[in-house]
Amino acid sequence: MLKEERLQSILSRLELDRKVLLSTLSDELKVSEDTIRRDIRELSDRGLLRMVRGGAIPHAPGARNFTERINVATKDKQLIARKAVDLLQDGQVVIFDGGTSTLAIASLIPREMKITVITNSFLIATAL
Repeated sequence: MLKEERLQSILSRLELDRKVLLSTLSDELKVSEDTIRRDIRELSDRGLLRMVRGGAIPHAPGARNFTERINVATKDKQLIARKAVDLLQDGQVVIFDGGTSTLAIASLIPREMKITVITNSFLIATAL
């Protein structure tokens, strides 16, 4: 098996099982644990997974700040917002956290709607 095939196999298994073990991969791919360890180290250096004792787990990217998250999955957030606004009715009390999806919802609430919104977000309060 070629190295690139091994690397892809490791990533595929990681996606399925959410973790990989050196010993299991060594048996399945018929190479030494040292080879698997080097492969995992390389994938870790590329930022594709997180190397842990005895194997690897999926790479968890650092948290993005609010400004960056506003521009992520905007179409999905707008779809969620439209569906959420359709569920709102006059007289309701709703709580909005400080997330970007709730900001999208707040920006679509019609001005004539009579609801009470509780939020910890200045941006959402401003949008309302």
